[in-house]
Formats: sequence, C-alpha cells, structure tokens
Amino acid sequence: MTAILAALVLGSALPAGLHAQLAINRSNEKLLVLAPQPANPADTSMAMSVAAAIRDQMTQKFRYRLAIITTEATCELLQKSGYSCASDAQAQQIARYLNATGLMLGWMQKSADSLHFDFRLVDVAGSGLAGWFRVAAPSNADPGDIGSIVAENMDNQVKAAADARACQDKLSSSDYKGARDKAYDAFKYYPNQPSAAECLARVFEAQQAPVDSQIQALQRAVRGDSLNASIWDDLSHRYLDAKDSAKAMDALMHELTLKPEDARLRLGIAAGLMQQGRYQEAVVQLDTLLQAQPTNVQLLHLKEQSCVQGSLWPCAIEALAAEFNTDSALTKDTVFYAKIFGAAQSANDTAAMLKWSGEAVKNLPTSLRMWQARATALSAAGMRDSLIVAYNKMLVLDSTQVPVALAEAQLLLDSTLVIDTTVPLDTARMAHADSLMQFILRQNPDSTTRMSIALLYYQPGAKMVQQRIDLPLAAQWLERSLANDVQRKLTAPANFFLGLAYAFQVFDLDPQVRKTKSCSMVDVESALVKKAVRSMTIGASTSQATAAKILGYLHQIEKALPTYKPAFKCK
Repeated sequence: MTAILAALVLGSALPAGLHAQLAINRSNEKLLVLAPQPANPADTSMAMSVAAAIRDQMTQKFRYRLAIITTEATCELLQKSGYSCASDAQAQQIARYLNATGLMLGWMQKSADSLHFDFRLVDVAGSGLAGWFRVAAPSNADPGDIGSIVAENMDNQVKAAADARACQDKLSSSDYKGARDKAYDAFKYYPNQPSAAECLARVFEAQQAPVDSQIQALQRAVRGDSLNASIWDDLSHRYLDAKDSAKAMDALMHELTLKPEDARLRLGIAAGLMQQGRYQEAVVQLDTLLQAQPTNVQLLHLKEQSCVQGSLWPCAIEALAAEFNTDSALTKDTVFYAKIFGAAQSANDTAAMLKWSGEAVKNLPTSLRMWQARATALSAAGMRDSLIVAYNKMLVLDSTQVPVALAEAQLLLDSTLVIDTTVPLDTARMAHADSLMQFILRQNPDSTTRMSIALLYYQPGAKMVQQRIDLPLAAQWLERSLANDVQRKLTAPANFFLGLAYAFQVFDLDPQVRKTKSCSMVDVESALVKKAVRSMTIGASTSQATAAKILGYLHQIEKALPTYKPAFKCK
C-alpha cells in the first residue's frame, strides 16, 4: 500500500483534473470526502451518486472556506490492489498523503421508505473538522437533494471548526482567555465539538488548572466523537494524573477497540489490569497477543503471573505448559515442575498432577522432591501399587525419610484391614510393613510417631483376632502395639484383643493337649493361659461381659492344668 500511496503523492496515478483541484484554494482547509458505505452492497451505486452530489453541493456552498477533494480515482486504484476506502485508518492515511486537513466518512442505511446517513468528520491536520451528524431523506430522494441536505447540515460543523482552529491559534500565542472564548464559541454550533474540547483541555493544562477541568473537557470531546483514539489516550493520562486508575484503564480499553492491532497498547493494558487485580481481563488481552506470538516467552510469563496471582489455576497450568513446550531447558528445571504441580494441586486436577509429576520423575529421576510430588499425585489418584513403588524409590534415594516409611506402611496395611476369611492373608505385605515400622523405630522416633506405629500394629492385629486368622501373628502385632503405646491410649483395647488372641489359642490347644497327652504341650498351654488371663484382666473395661465370660473359661482350664501331668504320667 505504501508504494500505491507514494505514487498518488507523486502524481503518477492522479488524473489532471484532480491535480488542478488540489492546486486551488490552497489557503483553505482541504476536506477529503469518501462515499458513504451502504449497509447493503446492492446500494453501492446509489451511495456513489449521493457522494458525487455531496461533493458538488459542498464545493458550491463552502467554496471560500473548504476545498473538497474527490476520491473516485484514488479508491479505484486502491481497490484494484486489494485495499478499501472504507477503512478509517487507511482513509486517514490517504488523506495525509493527499495533503487533506480533514476527512469525511459516511454510512448509509436504506429502508423501504427512508434513507439514513451517519457522517463522521475527522481532524487530520488541524482543520478543526470533527464529530458526527446525521441526516435523513425519503428513500426516493434525488441524490442532489440529499447533497443539499448534507451541505446544509455541514454549515454549523464548518463554523465550529473555524472557532476550534481559532482556539488553537490563540493557545499557541498564549492567549488563554481568547482560546477559551473561541472553544465556547465552537460549542454554540456543536455542543461537544471534539477539536474545540481538546483545545480547551490544553488551555486548562497550560494554565495549570485542576486536572478535573482537563478531564471534563476531554470527556466532552469523546462524547462528540467516541471513535477518536488519541482523545481516549489523552483522557487515560489525565485520569492517571487524578489517581483514578480504573477510569484510566477504561479509557485505554476504549482506545484499544479503535486500535486492535496495537500490540504495545494491548500489552500495556494487560500490565495495568494486573496491577488493578483484574487478572482474568488481563489474561484475555494476553491471549489475544499470544494468538499472533504463541512462543513469546515474555507474554507467557506475564500470563503465568496473572493466572497465579488471580488464582486462575487451569489458566496457570495452560500458561506453564506453553512455556514448557517453548523452552527445552525447563525439562530439567525443578522450580518449573514445582510451579506447575502446585497449580495442578490448587486446581484439584488429578490428571494434570499425574502428567506433570510423571514428566518430572522421567527427566529428574534422582530428585527426591520430584518423587514426593509424584507420590502426592498417585495418592490423589488412588493408585496404591504405583504409590508403593514411588515410596520405595524415595527410600532408596534417602533412607532417613521416616514420614515416607510410615506412609508406605500405612498404605500396605490399609489393604490388610479389609480381611476376608475366604482370601488368604497377605502376609508378604504385612511383613513389608513390619520391616518399615521396625526401621522407623531404629531411628529413635518421637512419641507422636511411636503412637502412629502403635496404631498401625493394633488395627490389623485386632481385625485378625476378630476373624480368628493367624492368631500367633495377631498376638505378635498386638504386643508390638503395646510396646509402642507410649501415651497409654491403647492399653485397654490392645490388651483386650491380645487376651482374646491368647484365649482362642488356649481353647484350640487344650483339646489337643488332652488328646495327645503331650507333657511338653502342657507347659505351652500353661504359659498361654497366664498371658491370656493377664491381658484380658487389663483390657476388661473394653467389654466387661465378654471379658468375664472368657476369664471364666480360662480359670476353669487354669484349675485343670495341674492335673494334666500326673494324669499323663509326665516325669
């Protein structure tokens, strides 16, 4: 497009008539009038006819005040090259290349019985022409009549523009009072004349008036033309001066809607939104920038920061994952894995926890910290067997990890607590858990840890007694429970079940002893009876009725035992 515009400026693409038109009235303001854009493309021909009539009528009416630049040749050349005269930004660029000081854009809406036109005047180079006006006409109106209506409506606009220019001239010569008077003269013709309002704001600034005065003037300007990006930019700065960051940001957001391709502006808005705690809005702006620059590390870091500060955890995972895919160095970065795993935890996203902890231990297999994260993920997912593997790996990396050994023992025993008499007891798991707890005890743990171990020995031991499964092993575990019950919280229940474990063995053994008349077994039974009576007596408070009944049976056997050896003729 630059080459096309350069050709237009050099004159190689302009017809002789246009050169002649640009040469006249050089002391006047030059207005580039584009054809109004029809809502229905089928009305394009009518729009072009109306545009020609508008230029003719305006040329006649304002021949001593405005030079009207026609655009047919310009638009035709641009359209052949794939550009459009409908674009505001392109239109302003064309106007500058054609040395126009003002620009007139239009939009046309046709219904069955009427035509509606909206016109926007843009001050390109100090013409003062700015703002909007609307005209209406019957749907069958002659283009010439429409041109006359538009020219008449332009009269006040042109007068207001002259006062706006006068305001600027007086401001330049430090005639602040005269400048203010001229701005208010412009408002008589157009109450919110944007150029005059901007001039008034600069007068207030030069006079060091309160910033609120400047803000009120600029607010008047955007009411006159809300599509003027530069006014919104000025207004945002004045709001900042007034320490109203929220309104400053809103002004910048308005500016961004007019300049959506301005990446620098969008980035600044994202940073400002983050400062205001508007993290979700900041992410929206950053995502827009990332669509064009998906591997921009700075943008990804900002997105990550906004997501984390706003507790937008799924968003944080997304940002961190994009960073991982962009920067290969992160595969060995423990800080990165900690961040993304933490985000996954906060999001309660078990799948993400599994994915990133798996990635971590794959790339950093000797990192205890990464294996800890992996264990947390596996625990959350209920993957017990894999969790045991992770615990074992952690103990290989650091054999002093008492909490890990305790957690693994707990995990192993959780499965044995659901004891099914139809399924063989998993003694291998129990033995593994036992070895872990014995390892912990060798580390001289504190009383809290010993109580945890006491409970771990107690629970499966009691269950086994209730199911009458492997009573000698159950008794052994209950004895170890009592040995570690340093706070004496399990004294009664553990002794109760230990008494039952011994008693049940006595009840099974006594008939065999009498049947086999084994002298050696009499001593074994006698020892068991003493242990059973002692433990059941201590634990009787757990279940008085059961204890009394069991102790009754034991006392009967206890009385009979002295008669066994004489009867068996033992030496």
